[in-house]
Amino acid sequence: SDNSYQSYQPDTSNPLLKKSIDFRSITKRPDGKLYYSFSTRFYTYDESSDSLVLVIDRDSMLLNVSQVNRISSDDRFLFISSEASGLLRFDYATHKVIRLESPDMNKDQVTQNALIRRFADGRYVVSDYKGFYLLDDSMKFTTFYNDKNGLSDNKICNMHVDSRGKIWMATFNGLSSFHPGTKVFVNYFIQDGLMTDSQILAKRDR
Repeated sequence: SDNSYQSYQPDTSNPLLKKSIDFRSITKRPDGKLYYSFSTRFYTYDESSDSLVLVIDRDSMLLNVSQVNRISSDDRFLFISSEASGLLRFDYATHKVIRLESPDMNKDQVTQNALIRRFADGRYVVSDYKGFYLLDDSMKFTTFYNDKNGLSDNKICNMHVDSRGKIWMATFNGLSSFHPGTKVFVNYFIQDGLMTDSQILAKRDR
């Protein structure tokens, strides 16, 4: 409110931790808790000490996580999109990290561009620069969709699931909506009123 800024450095009191300066992304849980990602480590903001506190790092995860690109969160998981490890989920309750694997990881590994969003019924959708997958109740990848099915472009920049269960996807070539129930795509481009066809942002409905 006073237009001042505060600089934060991660807690590096543990000599095994190198100083983290490669900040990548930030996400907020529904309860307001903040998480920050650096290339190989993840921190949360502790309001009582007004500092960043280590949550997980590459060694504690026992996975070769490096070059993290995106993180997102809900009330159950912290989702991590990594160039080296694909898409991972961190369970707040158990502190376990699990890799989310597509049906054929050898040729279709979910990359650092992955996004994940949740439907009202608890199921998830995962998008990438190849299209998107619907996940079942056990978070297993099921049906895959891309431009051959009607998506405006396979490179999905941002994604939102609205209150009606419809997926809105901002792509490199227009805005796409898709309803899993009807399996119908509707695409929007400049001629439909968009200011640009590329790299647009899908906003949350109110």
